[in-house]
Amino acid sequence: MIRSTERITTPLSRWGKLIEGHIESGQPNEALVAIRVVLKHLPRHLCTYQRLLRVLWMQKRWGEGKEWAARLLRADPANTLAWQTFAIVAEEQEQRALARSMWQRAFDMEPYSPEIRMGLSRTTIVAANPLELSEAALASLAIKTRQWRRAAKLYTNLAKSNQQRTDFRLRQVVALWQGGAPRQARMLARQLVEANHHLVIGWAVLNAVGDRNDIALALNPLQQMDPEGQYAREWMHVDLPRAPIHLVVTERDEQLLERLG
Repeated sequence: MIRSTERITTPLSRWGKLIEGHIESGQPNEALVAIRVVLKHLPRHLCTYQRLLRVLWMQKRWGEGKEWAARLLRADPANTLAWQTFAIVAEEQEQRALARSMWQRAFDMEPYSPEIRMGLSRTTIVAANPLELSEAALASLAIKTRQWRRAAKLYTNLAKSNQQRTDFRLRQVVALWQGGAPRQARMLARQLVEANHHLVIGWAVLNAVGDRNDIALALNPLQQMDPEGQYAREWMHVDLPRAPIHLVVTERDEQLLERLG
């Protein structure tokens, strides 16, 4: 820790651990205080968006959660907690069909989550077995177990038949990269970020396998959304180098950190 007369430099990871600790111990209000400090300095930090959404979920503040869920989905259209939030709001508004479609999106990515399975079952009327593993769910499990070539094959087929599903194409990129086809991954990642500059996983892949221009272009969005690579690491289930980031905060914020910790 480097101290000055007015500003103090503290690791971003320290704030993250503090927030996680309060969430895990069931102290959402304390977590919110620290979350506000981080977002003041990093207003597009995706890990903090995710933590904030978890806090709002704990407090059942679904309406407020929609804004942050939308921000997460813009950067990561496969974010399951964001789809869960929209699904719950749709249920509260008695929009069963809409809620079911959103639970299905979450199920495609996390088929064994108890909460998602309950939500999908609760909103399904016609299907005989709503929890049957779809091709998308099988592809997701292949990613989690690092069966990269199998995942690449499944997601390539899914992307062809569901061209509007950017989440499938992003996972296809990761599977191609890890499955031994970095050139194909790079080409597809370029296409995706050209269409949507907010796609953090596309930038993370370009930063890993791209040329100098790709790496230079990826620098700014990654610094804003995922400067330590934590979100990408957890999402992609791959080991990425960690670059510690520090926040320059006021002495008052540092005192707040000490008090909350």
